[in-house]
Amino acid sequence: MEQERITPRQEILPGRSTYGPEAAARGREPIFETIIGVKIKNKRKTFLNMVKLQINCVIMQIARSMRQKRREGVSLEKTCDLHTHSVYSDGTYTPGELIAEAERIGLSAVALTDHNTVAGLPEFLDAAKGTGVEAVPGIEFSSEYQGMDLHILALFVQPGAAALVSNKMEQGNREKEESNRKLTGSLAKKGYFIDYEEIRSTTPNGQVNRALIAEALRQKGYVHSVREAFETLLDPKFGLYQPPRRPSSFEIIEFARSIGAVPVLAHPLLKLDEQGLRCFLDLACAHGLCAMETLYSSFDEEMTQTAQKLAREFGLLQSGGSDFHGTVKPDISLGRGRGGLRIPMELLEALRQQADFSKYPKKV
Repeated sequence: MEQERITPRQEILPGRSTYGPEAAARGREPIFETIIGVKIKNKRKTFLNMVKLQINCVIMQIARSMRQKRREGVSLEKTCDLHTHSVYSDGTYTPGELIAEAERIGLSAVALTDHNTVAGLPEFLDAAKGTGVEAVPGIEFSSEYQGMDLHILALFVQPGAAALVSNKMEQGNREKEESNRKLTGSLAKKGYFIDYEEIRSTTPNGQVNRALIAEALRQKGYVHSVREAFETLLDPKFGLYQPPRRPSSFEIIEFARSIGAVPVLAHPLLKLDEQGLRCFLDLACAHGLCAMETLYSSFDEEMTQTAQKLAREFGLLQSGGSDFHGTVKPDISLGRGRGGLRIPMELLEALRQQADFSKYPKKV
């Protein structure tokens, strides 16, 4: 009997098995790719291609976002800024604007350290709620060491300690106010006329410092910059400015420790050379100094290395900050200083371990 011939193009007819005796009788091997099978295979291939396309789109979006962030100066690593100022002292940003800017550029944390006041901290902490930015409450104390004005930061100032800080600063702020009024009077006698009450009205708490007076002199055209004002008219050597009495640096360090905060020596090499700083640290550590800034906007590589070396020598933690003031210091950006500043979050985490949060339980 002549065997049935099936051409390669012949379709499988309904009721005809592709397996078993019938298929064998026709001299055919089992057929694995039926019309339905081909359709399933094609659908699976199409699905996989769609998945691959979606994955590629996501990868391209991530790469595009990273390039955009680099162009905008947004950090792709976890960084922070532990030295900034707001309108409550001599900055031009409100506490809320500081948080917003920190979030925009990708900072993980920012500390508000206004000069001799904690008045902006409630607004600062409230503004950070619901954002990805940790708000570190702080203050920058003016203190005296061997006739020099040294600044001590206190980080992790708890809301419950705010009243103690304000009381501590009350006498000093009164003496500072008196010194400022005498300064504006002396400036007027020399032909530099600025309105002290007008300056006071620009601050939310009415506190005035030399930086605000310097800005007023600049706006009047008496000087070209805030720095020029500090180096000339507002320098004690010029004879117009009489500094108020300040608490000693060691007194401030001990006070910061007493309220559970972390005392940090700010910009250590701006007032002291290496040998002078070594002498200061020898005494300050005995009073409880925890850390000092080793990363700072005005530090060059040599100053940074010197500060880091001394921090290790005296067993101090390291901190860092831009000393951001807003538009009055246009060359200094939040979190970036003059462009190359990067303060890793690891520094903040180490400092956090030194804070005593048990002294003042969290409350508003």
